[in-house]
Amino acid sequence: MRLLCVGDVAIIHNMSPWLPLDGVVFGDDIRIIINCELPFSRSFNPNSRKSGPRILSHPDSFNVIAKWAPGFATLATNHILDGGVDGLVETLCALDGIGFQTIGAGLSKEEIVRPIFWDTKEGRLAIVNWVFPETNPEWKTIPGPNYWPGIKEAKTIIQSLKREANWVMIQAHWSDELFPYPRPEDRALAWELAEAGADILIGHHPHVVRGMEVIGNCHVFYSLG
Repeated sequence: MRLLCVGDVAIIHNMSPWLPLDGVVFGDDIRIIINCELPFSRSFNPNSRKSGPRILSHPDSFNVIAKWAPGFATLATNHILDGGVDGLVETLCALDGIGFQTIGAGLSKEEIVRPIFWDTKEGRLAIVNWVFPETNPEWKTIPGPNYWPGIKEAKTIIQSLKREANWVMIQAHWSDELFPYPRPEDRALAWELAEAGADILIGHHPHVVRGMEVIGNCHVFYSLG
């Protein structure tokens, strides 16, 4: 199995399709996972955010990544409700329509917290996606993104997933922006998640590439940019 991990993808305009890497054919054993930073939406949420602007992708720009399917898209971000609930629905439908399985946002509590599983000949991968409070998302809203539940509940979730899958991946929308090093609290949290059983931790939101480290058996990438 090969999973190609990409950081924040924000498509503002309806551009020409992005082509996959040469020689890469996505399918049962090769997938891509992107962080879908912005909703594909014709709607606009008029309510101001606690911090930062409302930003939308062109409503048809999901076609730009259509050739990357089948794949996975994480939606637990601070912008996912920038198009309101209608924009979230548009985004879910658009990604599903081009072959991307979504995680990290939904219309009900059950959809919001639901992990996804990828079954391959080599084993089963569980993926969970959280947005953290420091990114200033719509917090604990339904419909909305999957908010960080706190370390105690996160450990319980990881340990439960370890009973259902061979590996557990955490996709974290977290930390501060435009600083190329993880905060001390990011590293401390990564250690706790690794000790709880996470096998890989992928960070996004800082909009810059940060370093990585291996904690026990867990590979931690603090930000993919």
